[in-house]
Amino acid sequence: MDTVFSILAVLLGIFCLYTGIKGLIKLANAKNYISCEATVIDIDVTTSVSKGRRYTHYSPIVTYQVQNEPYEEKYDQSSSTCKYQVGETIDIAYNPAKPADFIIDGDRSIIWNSLLMLAMGCLMFFVVIKIWM
Repeated sequence: MDTVFSILAVLLGIFCLYTGIKGLIKLANAKNYISCEATVIDIDVTTSVSKGRRYTHYSPIVTYQVQNEPYEEKYDQSSSTCKYQVGETIDIAYNPAKPADFIIDGDRSIIWNSLLMLAMGCLMFFVVIKIWM
């Protein structure tokens, strides 16, 4: 049982570390992103139930133009509160090499989510080390 748990904890730890590092790299690369305005056209609402409690997360879907080409993308970060309204104009920054990749200016959730994932990954490895000792 300890071996199965250890393997699962290591896999989860690797996933968490990967996700955290990927988020921090995206944030570091964002300094080269190009700013523009986007319009919120919809809100993606995701609901889950865990331990009898209901959780709802909101992600804006935005539209914007890059060199006269329209993009309609869902933001890859979500929040437990609906921060944006349909029809609202927001400032974003997109990756010039891949315009579908964007961040919302001023949104700090990438930082916190990345740090949380890194911490969870480290915790998983700590648990495995404690089990093996």
